[in-house]
Amino acid sequence: MPAIQILPEAIANKIAAGEVIERPASVVKELVENAIDAGAAKVDVSIEDGGRRLIRVADDGAGMSPEDLALAFESHATSKLGAVDDLFDIRTLGFRGEALPSIGAISQAKIISRLRGNATGAEVEMNGGEIGAIKARGAPEGTTVEVRNLFFNVPVRRKFLKAASTEMGHINEALTRIALCYPRVRFNLYHNDRSALSLPQVEEPAERIAGLFGKDLAHDLIHLRDQGEGLTIRGYTAPPQHTRANSKLQYIFLNGRYIRDRSIMAAIAQSYQGMLLPKRFAIVFLFLKIDPALVDVNVHPTKVEVRFRDSGSVFRRVRAALTEHLKNANIKPELKLPGGKSFHGMKAATQPRSDSVRRAIADYFESSPKAPPVRPRQTQFRPRGPGVPAPSTARSSLAQPREIPTAGPGTVCQIHNTYIVEETEDGLNVIDQHALHERVLFEELEERAKKAQVAKQRLLIPVTIQLSPKEFADIMDLKEELDRIGVEVDEFGNNAIAVHALPQVMGGCDAEDFVRELLEDLSQEGAKVSLVDKRRKMLEVAACKGAVKAGQKLTPEAIQGLLKRRGKLRMGATCPHGRPTTLSFSLFELEKQFKRK
Repeated sequence: MPAIQILPEAIANKIAAGEVIERPASVVKELVENAIDAGAAKVDVSIEDGGRRLIRVADDGAGMSPEDLALAFESHATSKLGAVDDLFDIRTLGFRGEALPSIGAISQAKIISRLRGNATGAEVEMNGGEIGAIKARGAPEGTTVEVRNLFFNVPVRRKFLKAASTEMGHINEALTRIALCYPRVRFNLYHNDRSALSLPQVEEPAERIAGLFGKDLAHDLIHLRDQGEGLTIRGYTAPPQHTRANSKLQYIFLNGRYIRDRSIMAAIAQSYQGMLLPKRFAIVFLFLKIDPALVDVNVHPTKVEVRFRDSGSVFRRVRAALTEHLKNANIKPELKLPGGKSFHGMKAATQPRSDSVRRAIADYFESSPKAPPVRPRQTQFRPRGPGVPAPSTARSSLAQPREIPTAGPGTVCQIHNTYIVEETEDGLNVIDQHALHERVLFEELEERAKKAQVAKQRLLIPVTIQLSPKEFADIMDLKEELDRIGVEVDEFGNNAIAVHALPQVMGGCDAEDFVRELLEDLSQEGAKVSLVDKRRKMLEVAACKGAVKAGQKLTPEAIQGLLKRRGKLRMGATCPHGRPTTLSFSLFELEKQFKRK
């Protein structure tokens, strides 16, 4: 016998099914996409035992004639492709013609359908790959597909299914992805005869987002609109106070299809750079439209991965649109005291000092007079070099001829030598002086570095720093870039460097501390850090070192100067590391706490 043999049809069908059907959620995705392609306005999904026992998808779409129904379970049978050229002009969700036969090969499946306008319907069954005869039967207009005992004839695959609750989580997510892109379709999901999800028909995706993820998030979303040659970008992005610990709430849709694309996700990450805390991810809903001829959606059986003809252009357009809209959104964190449903503030509750402000204000307004005041934690600074002054007296780019009173009347005051309280028309702002000054210095350094106009301060005695061979190589590779931001370094022999100058804004800072923190931050970024990211990291560390510190008293002139420079910021809501610079407390909340409202 020859070594190469043609596989029996039953085995080939099961292999094909394994490529398309991973779990019950895969069945739901394929069947609901078929319903959308059929023009359905309502889709009902019924699940039993997490999809093991039953998956039923019923729609009110166009339906199928008995003649079409006879071909539905045949391999590669489709109404969505007619010629080879159609593969490069895909305008439907399904087109391969393999989903239904793959499902029927590993289950006991049935399709009941009635063509719109026909008097009666028909049904056909497929049991483990065996297709039955067409039978006439009464049915509403549209199509219902029942899938029972999934993987009954592939016991190894069935064993890999998780608990019913886990499988339902995947089914819910599959339906959510489709529902987000089709707000004008009504969706219902039932599990064991109980409603698991009910989404009425709405006009805009923002309304669908509110139904899925809550009104608080939907209310704060920033609307994106960007139309250019070859690509239209619509969608919503959340301000930085709404983040997640993973990228699961980054929904990207292309021509009505949910996709995962690394270049677009990288564009999202870069547009939020400096606005989010480490290991936090933005919430984004992007709806992209592109000429189908410029993208290949046929690179993976599940059609989640795509290939753009010019992925670089898509990356740049998405990044530019997000960056511009975030910059123009005038993002302003809002602090809500007890009695409100939520606390908004750039995730400030996770930050020790910001949290202490929230708790201090909350304690003040709580009814119990026994609540003790909560003082902010004072950050301890341990300079490396000898003779470096303590933070409270260290020179900075803010002048300090005399101290400001820490309490008293007026529109601006400093509290705990750490926060600036500013009266506004509709309430008050609590400003983290270090975070705001850090953002100011970062943007000023960035702008001056572009023009090669960073003012330097030469050190009376160069600071020598002994490094490891790798650290020495890393620093010397950055010698020119460091010089652009005002840091002059030279070789000093035997893996040592000499620092001759620092940016003027870092006056009084420890040069060795700057170098070692920069090296540590770069090492945490990984081996493949781009030059752009290295430049940003240098600016971040320089701005952090040069900014006024928590616990440092400021003069009235210094505070007013800082607030004046704030008005020139492009992204003033957060420091370069993503911490909030300002928390806003509304007059409405204040009056509510005093029972005036």
